Amino acid sequence: MIPLITIQQSFESVIDDCTRGVVDEEDIWVTRRLLNKADDAITEYYDLTIAKGDHLSYSNVQVTLTPLKSHQYELKLKDDRYIIETGIDVTTIEGTINSIDAAKSVDTPIVIVAKDFEVACIDIKEKVITNQLRLSSKVTSPILKAYLFPSNKVILTVNLDYSCNIFPLEQTKHEDEGDEDQDEDEDPQPVRTFIGHKKTITSLQLIGCKGRNVLTGSKDGKINLWDCGSGTLVKSFYRIDGIDDPVNSIVLGNIEPLKDQPINNVNEFETSGICFYAGYQSGIIQQFDIVNHNQTRIKFKNDDPIVKLINVENKYLVSGHENGVLSIWSLKTNEKVFQIQFNQDYPISLIECIELSHHQDTIKLVIYNGPETLLRLSIDLAKSTMDSLHYLVGLPEVFQLTDMTVKNNVLYVVGNDGFLYSYR
Repeated sequence: MIPLITIQQSFESVIDDCTRGVVDEEDIWVTRRLLNKADDAITEYYDLTIAKGDHLSYSNVQVTLTPLKSHQYELKLKDDRYIIETGIDVTTIEGTINSIDAAKSVDTPIVIVAKDFEVACIDIKEKVITNQLRLSSKVTSPILKAYLFPSNKVILTVNLDYSCNIFPLEQTKHEDEGDEDQDEDEDPQPVRTFIGHKKTITSLQLIGCKGRNVLTGSKDGKINLWDCGSGTLVKSFYRIDGIDDPVNSIVLGNIEPLKDQPINNVNEFETSGICFYAGYQSGIIQQFDIVNHNQTRIKFKNDDPIVKLINVENKYLVSGHENGVLSIWSLKTNEKVFQIQFNQDYPISLIECIELSHHQDTIKLVIYNGPETLLRLSIDLAKSTMDSLHYLVGLPEVFQLTDMTVKNNVLYVVGNDGFLYSYR
């Protein structure tokens, strides 16, 4: 059984205050419950007082906190030991942040976050908003997710009305931030709009180093390939044995192209040798060849709906399922090499790979498995075992994440209270 560990958000500040002698003592709390028995779990609740002295002392003999390194602690509850990590509060924006995406350039310290009718560019080094796109409900519907093109000058939004829109960032700078009486003519206008889905768009992938093509997957069972330059719908992909099976996640991959295979469509760019994998509500993961516009023989079958899918360096597919199962598939053997059950009452809706060690065949992942459950895993793929499990804490209490991304091996998470935190 994997327990859920939660701890007071400000515990690190309390330890710091006691260590520096700012206060003589202060109280914090810790809880523990089993992840996969949320309904009938026995929750253990610990109150303890931290007091200053030659060494920090704890009033509850069942609980100790030992600093390991910056923002990392060993938490001992009775005879069990857990590793917890705290993040850094980058910024807070009023309202729920729906999505986050990072600049593709290693040297560009920019992420974009989206909510309702706004997209903000944030310099994560300086912790300031550098640019802001404010849309009008007359122009578009609320934003579900926003993506930054490789140029860092254009964004693509996924909207509630099943459309996608491209906006240039240059026109979003406001001379007078306090002027709320903008003319309708001043509302930012999309330069391209993609309309072709009949249900919610669940996933999107930009193709190539310039992102001239984009793939969108939808609950209507279609994956559409678009030309960003013209706004043209280039192709639609369906799974032959389930054309209405909702698509929950898509991810790009590599495929061996036919010798001297040309790209025959003038609206396709950098698609040779590129495939994609679609994760479906039925639990199937299906591979598609973009250039040949066909469904390949590569298929992975699961018993439970796919919620999230990532490709780790074209070596492994990692899938998060509706029932809290995490699966890893080898793209060399097309076989499942690892599976583990987390909290079955919540999906694994967000996954990011932090590192893949080729020498040790170890993969390090971060997963989100429902409220207050953000975990860092290290998995030995050769032995098919989980080597370590860290709890990422320090977020607002009862937090719910909406999205996360990794840039330069740093994890960035956003959520329901408008927070943006980073974990190293």
